[in-house]
Amino acid sequence: MIKLKAFLLSLVLVIATLALLNVTYVKKIDDYYKVKDNSIRYSTSYEKYKSRDILTSNITANTLVLLGSSELVATINEDYHPNKIFNYNDFNIMQIGTSYSQNIIQATTLGSIEGSMSKRKVAIVESVQWFEKDGTHQDAFLNKASQEHIFHMLDNDKISKETKEKLINRIIDITKGNKQQNDIYKKYKSYFIDER
Repeated sequence: MIKLKAFLLSLVLVIATLALLNVTYVKKIDDYYKVKDNSIRYSTSYEKYKSRDILTSNITANTLVLLGSSELVATINEDYHPNKIFNYNDFNIMQIGTSYSQNIIQATTLGSIEGSMSKRKVAIVESVQWFEKDGTHQDAFLNKASQEHIFHMLDNDKISKETKEKLINRIIDITKGNKQQNDIYKKYKSYFIDER
């Protein structure tokens, strides 16, 4: 009988603890990425660019997605930067990109987050260096690419299989010098494109 009472007491304590955690801590985690101001939208943090959750949690009906590269970071303190011009509640910009964020990075990010974009409009700032003869540099790609965005882009039903295949083949080609990354993207291709 004592063991049964001890078991029931421990069960009640576990349930009470889980309920308390759910009310307090889990809510804190859910709200961690979402802020009421535009600080995350104009942040230049790598964590923001690589995280689908951070981006999608801060895109509202009043947000225009702006894709770019180093010009978004180099001019951040200038009066003409979007964070100075469009820092309002009724219209704001989700700035995505930093140096070496080239088209393939932007395409995978956009394919990943497009479901959270109610306006379905995007502004893209392109740099001349994006069109170099040798294309995207492997080191730059590995530094900027997000496995999370690539995965969700490949899982996006609105993107044709042909487009997905071209993108993942290019990603596999760019990462051929990094076996670990290359193997991950080959597995993505096997799952999403070859359906194995």
